Amino acid sequence: MSHVVASDLNDALLAPLAGDYLDDVEAWIVEQADMAGVAETRISAALKPRAKRAAIYRLAIATCLGESGQNQHVMGGDGRDVFAVKLSQYKTQLDDLLKRLSASDWADNLPPEDGRAVNLCPRLYRA
Repeated sequence: MSHVVASDLNDALLAPLAGDYLDDVEAWIVEQADMAGVAETRISAALKPRAKRAAIYRLAIATCLGESGQNQHVMGGDGRDVFAVKLSQYKTQLDDLLKRLSASDWADNLPPEDGRAVNLCPRLYRA
C-alpha cells in the first residue's frame, strides 16, 4: 500500500526524482507508527493530515540525501549544493512536526489503552 506518491511532493526540483525513494518512506511510516504503538495492519490507508505531511517531508529528505552531490549543475549562487540546503530546511520542518504526532495520527479508531469505552460527553453536576 502506498501512503505517499511522488506527486505529493510540491517541489519542482525534488518531485521528478522522488519516485526512487518511495519504498524508504513507506518503511519509515511503518517504523514511526510502530514507535507510536500502532501495528502495521492498523495504519490508516489514507493518512491523516499531520502524518501525511510528515511522510511528505520524509520523502523530501530521502530524495535530498540520495541526490546530494550527484549533479554539479544544481549549485546555488553561493556554491552550495541545493539538495543540501533543501535537506536542512525539510529536516527542520519534520523535526518540529514529529514532536506533535501521536498514535491517532497514524491510525483510525484506536481503542482506548485501558480497554474502557470512551465517553466524549462532559459530566455536568449541580452545585
